[in-house]
Parts: sequence; structure tokens; C-alpha cells
Amino acid sequence: MSGPRPPREALPGKRPAPVDPRTRRIGCVVGSDSFGTNEEIWHLFVRVGLIPEVPRCTVCHKALPTYKARRDLHFSLYCHTCQLTVNVLANTRLDGVRPIRKFLATLEGWCDGDKVASIRAKTGIAKKTWFKYRDTIFKVIQRTLERAREDNSLMLGGPGVIVEVDECHLHKRKFNRGAALATEAVWAVGLIERRNDGPRRSAFMLTVRRNADVLIPFIQANVLPGSILISDEWKGYTDVLERDYTRFTINHSVQFGRTILIGDTVVLINTNHIEREWVEIRKVVRNVAEDRYLIEFRREVFRMLYFNGRPLEERPYIFLEKMGELVH
Repeated sequence: MSGPRPPREALPGKRPAPVDPRTRRIGCVVGSDSFGTNEEIWHLFVRVGLIPEVPRCTVCHKALPTYKARRDLHFSLYCHTCQLTVNVLANTRLDGVRPIRKFLATLEGWCDGDKVASIRAKTGIAKKTWFKYRDTIFKVIQRTLERAREDNSLMLGGPGVIVEVDECHLHKRKFNRGAALATEAVWAVGLIERRNDGPRRSAFMLTVRRNADVLIPFIQANVLPGSILISDEWKGYTDVLERDYTRFTINHSVQFGRTILIGDTVVLINTNHIEREWVEIRKVVRNVAEDRYLIEFRREVFRMLYFNGRPLEERPYIFLEKMGELVH
């Protein structure tokens, strides 16, 4: 009986045999030193506030031994006095997320903007596991933005700050050919601060109508009075906005932009920042169901607010810090 068949080698001038990507990169990505050793990951969770520095039993309040847990990176600690097992991640968004290293590798790829296929190929996770990790990430984003909105830290603009507003179809037919798309009945309205670096606040909404009854309340609810508002010449942006804002309009079908002098500052009047943001959002919502558009909008608001201008290697740690803030 012959032995196992040897692997086929690539012939000169021909493409090599295909290799399963889930086995090609899993060893060097999941086992990488991106977040350090198990001991360093434990101390990272302590630093960002996900777990206490000295975990204690919920019954007798005695300090729990953590040496073996730090070495093996598990978060279920046993109290020998009460004979109970305490999960130190019980009050965090990581409760039930296993294994931690694969989640951190997935988080790193998501913060870098990798596609789902690339993340799954690098980490070797199944499709069901990706959905679980993704829901955990989106719940953190939603709760973080809710807290920021409660603190009024998501309000855009201010005296002398430029805010651009625009509306668009996320997807539409080319030259009106073919069957009408369901998304053509929905308009996306966006607001964004004009900043070159640092955090940029933004706001988005979906609507089936873009008249003044919809646009003006949305702007007033998200933009502080005294801001400089730039829009196109759509009739929904009425003169009512001039009561609270310094308003300028631009018709991009006629001119690219124009410069004006506000005080001692030369300001370029255009809506290029929000138009560029529509390009990024169309990439995100591609092949996404319409009922998940608002979730993707929250992701974009979170990205611009906390990741803008920050190096790629810092973004996973920033996300973990925001996750730790939700514990308190």
C-alpha cells in the first residue's frame, strides 16, 4: 500500500498550487506580538479599566489569586473561601467573547479598515464568530456615542467653525436604466466639521423627503449657533438658517469653489469634505441591507471622532479605552 501522496510542487513558469488562506496566516497573526504576551494583555485590560487591578470575590470581598489567570489569559477566578467562580469580565462587553486573542486580532483588522474576507483569512475565525465579534464592536460604538450625545459633546460647529451639509443617494441607477432601486427612495443627509486633523464631529440621517421641514430641524439639532454653514443651492436650505448661522452657498455645477474673507481668515467655499465622506460611506454600505445603514453611519461617526489623525497602531488601544469607559 502506497504512502500519502506528496504535495504537488509548482512547475517553472506556472502558478503555485492554491493554499487555504485560513491556514496560511493564522499562525503569524493570532500568535503575533501585536498586543504582547498573556501577562501584558492582562495588564492592558487593567490599564484601560476593563478589569480591576485587584479582583475581589463578590461575596466575601477577598482578593482573588490571579497568577494562573494572567499566565493562561483566562478571566474566571476561583475563590477558595466561598468556593465560587467569579468572572471579572462579567460587567464588560467582552463577557462571553472567546478567545480573547482572536478578538483582539479581529479588532486590529477592523480598526485598520480591512475587509471582512481579509480579517477572516488572517484570524481564521468562522463566519458566525465574525458576526459575534462585529455585534460586540457595534454595541460599544452605539453606547459610546449615546454617552457622548448625553454630554452634548457631539454638537457640531461653534463660533467661527465651518460646517458643511449635503444630501445624496447612496446608490442609484446609472442613466436611469433598469429597474428602480429601493435605495433611490431614501436620501442620506450629512453634516461634517471642516478640520484638517484631530477629531471631526459629524452627523447623518436617512429620510424619504429633503424639504425644509426635514433639513432645518436636523441642522438646528446638531449644529451650534454662530457656526459658518456651507451648503449647495437646494431650496430646502431656506433663509431661516441665517438667523442662527453665517450661511454661504455654492453651485458646483457652475464653479469648483470661491474664496471669501471672514475677518482676517480666507475661507474657501465648497462642500468637498462632505462629498468626500460620501465616497467613504458608499464603500461601507456596499452590499449592506438598508436596515443596517444607520449602524454603518454610527461606525463612520465613531471613526472620524476618535480615529481621525491617529496612527493605525494606536486605534485598537483607543477602542479598548472606550470599552473600558463603559464599565464605569
